[in-house]
Amino acid sequence: MELGDTRKRKQPNIMVAFAPLITVIVLLVCCQLFLNIEIHFPLLLGTIVGALIGVLYLKYPWHEIEKGIFDSIYSATQPILITGIIGFIIGA
Repeated sequence: MELGDTRKRKQPNIMVAFAPLITVIVLLVCCQLFLNIEIHFPLLLGTIVGALIGVLYLKYPWHEIEKGIFDSIYSATQPILITGIIGFIIGA
């Protein structure tokens, strides 16, 4: 399946789109109230749920999901660096 080929893929409905978000919120509340665990674990599980929905339910190939993850990180790198530099300047 090529990158632009969408014949065998489903489009997510509203419940499928909100499933990772709901998972993260529920896990954050449970981990903070009952287990006293840091927030990294629920965020990681929410990411895994989102990836599994994309691969298993929506039929996206993994390399396309991975490319989307890397593109998102790449586009966020410049604002993060600018914010860090401004923080360093203010701190100095």
